[in-house]
Amino acid sequence: MRKSARCFSCLFLFGPLLGPVLRGGDFYQTFVPGLLVNMAMLGTLFAGFGLIADLRAGVLERMRVPP
Repeated sequence: MRKSARCFSCLFLFGPLLGPVLRGGDFYQTFVPGLLVNMAMLGTLFAGFGLIADLRAGVLERMRVPP
């Protein structure tokens, strides 16, 4: 399952459970922005770690070699 589908399924499964916790406000106004920030930060973090692993393995140097 893709990460975004997993996050949105968590939103619909666990979002209503936050209703009693966040008294006085709509829990989706708090939960959705936090979920979007989490997806953005973790997505860029894992892309950066993948790039570092490729740099250390020499993948980019092999791609730069002209044919």
